Amino acid sequence: MDIKIENKDSKTTMFIEADLDRIVAENFGDICQALAKHVNTLSELQNLHYQNVQIEDLIATIRSCHDGEEAKERISQRYNISATASQFILRTSISNLDKVLDVNYLDQEIEQCMDHIQTVIWPLFSY
Repeated sequence: MDIKIENKDSKTTMFIEADLDRIVAENFGDICQALAKHVNTLSELQNLHYQNVQIEDLIATIRSCHDGEEAKERISQRYNISATASQFILRTSISNLDKVLDVNYLDQEIEQCMDHIQTVIWPLFSY
């Protein structure tokens, strides 16, 4: 987790770090659930690569729909992925859509998520 601190005052820095520990501790379950959901979504997107889904087909599916909700449902059904993964695709700009099907990019994203779990979540188990 990257935290940019504008103020160079060490007291402010310590306050923010202590506050972050409290926030993480109070929201531990939600944070774990969100990270797990994100990793699952990325894994589902990796499966699109293995299904040989082409970007052009994905775009054509989206454009054939009347609205975002219909697109989300159609993508979920056609490619057998969750609504969360479909929503991820719909939030991705067309210029970045190739990353959704790039297994190496998704591997890096999953690894980064696992690093977040290791640096943020696991230290809480030592309390």
